[in-house]
Amino acid sequence: MSKSVFLAGCALLGLLGQPAVADDQRTPRDLMIALDVSTSNVIIESDVMAGKAGREAAEMIRTLGNGDRLRIRTFGSYSQSENPLRLDITISRRLPAARVAASVERLIASLPELVASGRLPAGGTTHLTAFLEEEAALLSCGTRRTALALFTDGIEASPATSPEQLASGQAALPAPNGDVVQGCRISLYGIGETTGGADRARTQNLINAWTEWADQAGAFFQAFPKY
Repeated sequence: MSKSVFLAGCALLGLLGQPAVADDQRTPRDLMIALDVSTSNVIIESDVMAGKAGREAAEMIRTLGNGDRLRIRTFGSYSQSENPLRLDITISRRLPAARVAASVERLIASLPELVASGRLPAGGTTHLTAFLEEEAALLSCGTRRTALALFTDGIEASPATSPEQLASGQAALPAPNGDVVQGCRISLYGIGETTGGADRARTQNLINAWTEWADQAGAFFQAFPKY
């Protein structure tokens, strides 16, 4: 993990370790914000798109209450060493959602600058399905309201998947290992929006592929092509 990314994470954590007090009569919630830092994703290049993604993420975080858990992740290449941002935060009265939301918004808005300066590495591949299956081991979709918000173009680029064939509708995503995310709500923000722009047919092909994958994996799926 680079020093600058580590420090950004520390700034977000702030009062990490303070006890959380859950709101009465609430179903506890988990929210994961996952940021695609592969070279095709527009939010690592465009300040405008990164700013929009940051505001969208902040709105989600502001809905969290005391005792709810927030996970921040980056993904792209398969190696965790190339995806250094991994933060786990519990919302509490001393670490309120509004404060966390503001910090996360600033972090996401700064992605283009972090990548351009080399402080956050951009991945040449996108192991998106593998990332979801690995993170599933940490989730509690069966007992907590769990939402996964991925800011990604949705293009899997891995040894198992040709990104060109996937985007053209000629190939499917790798089949999930059973219902690995049963009960989770997965949303892809910016699907189809690459550094080269958006294409309606490509976006629809990707939505179709992810709808099929989520159904096989037991998740509820939503697609948001535009930030």
